[in-house]
Amino acid sequence: YILFFMIRRPPRSTRKESSAASDVYKRQIYNDFDNFDFILMRDFFIHLPIPLIKKILINLKNSNCRYFAFNNYENVDANKEISTGQHRKINLLKEPFNLGIPFYKIQEINNEHNPDQDNFIYIYKN
Repeated sequence: YILFFMIRRPPRSTRKESSAASDVYKRQIYNDFDNFDFILMRDFFIHLPIPLIKKILINLKNSNCRYFAFNNYENVDANKEISTGQHRKINLLKEPFNLGIPFYKIQEINNEHNPDQDNFIYIYKN
């Protein structure tokens, strides 16, 4: 089984920064990752505050999920804090996450169909 998370932008008429990210936070749907073979969280962590990302990472590592994957921006030197629903790039290899080298990485392609030089999908084996 595969579980896929992706935060979509709210309609332009919505004034909230990201109602989708707020829903994830309020519903706490990130607690149970058991019984999935692969979990992809694409464009997900960039919208969440650091303590919530850390909690999700702990839950993933403690689950029986076989593989998990996230976006990672390799050129980010320092991870900044945000409020739920705001946006910023993060580097999961840096403080406070300090994830190790991924099992596999895939370079993202931008809207012009060119490689996005610092954006990768990092795949980790659990």
